[in-house]
Amino acid sequence: MVAPALGISYDVPAGWTIAEPTDITVQTGTDGSVIGHAKSTEGNDYCAGSAYRTLAFVAHVDGSDPAAAAVKVARISAESGYSDATGGNQGAPAAVTTTSGITGQQVETSGSWQPGVPGCTTTSYSIYTFAFSGPNKALLVLAILADRGTQGELAADRAAQVIASLRTS
Repeated sequence: MVAPALGISYDVPAGWTIAEPTDITVQTGTDGSVIGHAKSTEGNDYCAGSAYRTLAFVAHVDGSDPAAAAVKVARISAESGYSDATGGNQGAPAAVTTTSGITGQQVETSGSWQPGVPGCTTTSYSIYTFAFSGPNKALLVLAILADRGTQGELAADRAAQVIASLRTS
């Protein structure tokens, strides 16, 4: 997955749908809004009430604190993507270095949700956010939103592999 405007790339598992570089996703929560670039998805419309089983995107965030940025994007994603007004249960930010040497802060968030349409068996989610200084000192966040408790879900180790693949392009 390439985000030409942001100067970064990341790998996704085979079979994912990669959006055109111009596609964006806007998520809005109590902490503001994020605009997502380099969108990729898996399990599109896999069950009633869920648009994707897994969604990944990169957002540009104002500020200079990677830990705060990771928390902010996780909270907005929980509120917007899963209608979880609590913002989810966030773990402590942890230092992570990608395979290419990019350093940043990662936060894992989890929670419960109820699909808006009956017929989906999943009622939990995980969000993995990795904030880092990208090209031109831009504060960027790679976010991965994953439905839990469903066949074909993205396991935590696979999310870590996606984050580890992040690199400048």
